Amino acid sequence: MPRPLLTRANARLEQSAAVAETSGPALAGWITAFISAPFTLLINSVSYLISGVLMSFVKQPHKTPIPVSTGPIFQLLKEGVNWVYRHKYLRILALNTHVWFLFHSMTTTVFITYVLLELGLSSFILGMTLAAAGIGAVAGSTYSPLVGIKLGVGKAISLARILYCPAVGLVVLAQPIHSMSEMGTISMLMAGQFLYGIAMGIEGPNEMGYRQSITPLQLQGRMNTTMRSINRSMIIIGAPLGGFIADEFGSRNVLMISATGLGLCAIWLMLSPMRNVKLEEDYDE
Repeated sequence: MPRPLLTRANARLEQSAAVAETSGPALAGWITAFISAPFTLLINSVSYLISGVLMSFVKQPHKTPIPVSTGPIFQLLKEGVNWVYRHKYLRILALNTHVWFLFHSMTTTVFITYVLLELGLSSFILGMTLAAAGIGAVAGSTYSPLVGIKLGVGKAISLARILYCPAVGLVVLAQPIHSMSEMGTISMLMAGQFLYGIAMGIEGPNEMGYRQSITPLQLQGRMNTTMRSINRSMIIIGAPLGGFIADEFGSRNVLMISATGLGLCAIWLMLSPMRNVKLEEDYDE
């Protein structure tokens, strides 16, 4: 695919995922409210089976040969790590994203218990608030190529990172329904989730488009493996850490810590050389 089209292509993928993320939580909340959580999980497992069957029918549309690197597995992994962490821009983005995943995982770990137990809302309302994030992601991904063109990919990603902090802040400001009107609580949650979704919709296509555009074809898989592996490792740390803090001090405090951490990630990226990156430029290591 031509490099100038990478952000648009990733935006289309993001939109498809966002539509599913919009309808899925709302549907799950409705099903759970009527037939209980175990049956909802059973339906979800069937959907995975259907997805796998459909994926088996996907065919490769072209026969363009892809360079394949050979050698010891550790040497191949080293090449991927070297590419990511020695590139003067990709290194900043990778390290910032790792820390972002730490605080993001803390947020997602406690959000459900925060809504259901601390705020006292129903599973159906939980599904609706999660769906708001999906709607925001559809909107954000729709305009992500335009934002990337107008601001430059570095500033577009930085803008998205800035939005996460107030998004979680709105969720923190929501109060239990016995001390705040239920509609007010729901509005705060949905506004926060909607803004969070917009940020993800803007960031995702621009980040993936940039990573793919600067990485040689034979290193694409190893670049993604390197970044995704460390990102998932941060979830392994952040999720139990968020759960532990929630047990000791409450979910609201976890969300406050997460909002602060996400804000620091935004400041870090905005003050770094990454903010001036533009997709059409020729980058060197």
